[in-house]
Amino acid sequence: MTSLREARTTPRYEKSSGGERLNLFTHGYASTDESANSDALSNPVLPDESHSVTATLLRTKALPLPQSPQTTLQPVKGSAKFDERITLEGLGIVPRVGRAPQIRTVVWSKPRHGWLKLFVDGSSRGNPGSGSGGGIIRNHNGEFIEAFCHFYGVVTSVEAEFRALRDGLDLCEDLCTHLEIECDSQVVVEAVSKRRNVPWKVRDLWLDILDSLRRITWTISHVFREGNCVADCLASISGDLNSDQVFFFASELPRPVRLALQSDYIGLPI
Repeated sequence: MTSLREARTTPRYEKSSGGERLNLFTHGYASTDESANSDALSNPVLPDESHSVTATLLRTKALPLPQSPQTTLQPVKGSAKFDERITLEGLGIVPRVGRAPQIRTVVWSKPRHGWLKLFVDGSSRGNPGSGSGGGIIRNHNGEFIEAFCHFYGVVTSVEAEFRALRDGLDLCEDLCTHLEIECDSQVVVEAVSKRRNVPWKVRDLWLDILDSLRRITWTISHVFREGNCVADCLASISGDLNSDQVFFFASELPRPVRLALQSDYIGLPI
């Protein structure tokens, strides 16, 4: 026995002059004949295996079923999936999307005319651990002047950075009076330029650096590690060799350092 609810959701087809048409109350279609509407409730047509609604729709010219509007889900910005958004919205959480990272091209730049540029870098394997430092000096044409790599024993990474800068300034003492310094350690740059936030372990090194800078005209700035790859290679090589070396000719440099130096000279982006 079919209930009234099942009868109301069962489609019924009626004969008309234009052919068969579909009479659906639940989908917003109603017959123009009131008697047909009442007859649809009292005598519903029940679909079975031999007479299915799908088969009837294919054989007759019935009105198309009304289609409910489809809601298009927009993904959360930042490549979040649909199910993640549905879960967040169900919990009442509005996702907050940050800014996309910016891609920046890092290229080595030459110093001003008549100035030399010093790149330094320090490293510590273990922090504290086996520490070393390296640096290179170049002129306004990008030409090699001198380079060094020193081994410092067991030190922290901050101490290795300060030692590398002090050793580089000692090398520049008799070479120039105008010097641009670039370092990839923000701690060193702020300690030298702003004279604050100096770690107590490197205070003596910091005072030695300031004493060397009083004799020349100088500037110091932070550089990304990708723009300081020559000094980084020198520091790594010194850590492998556990020795101190000074290079007066570019041909004396180890092969990885020469390749990085050549890339800087022709302006290849890192």
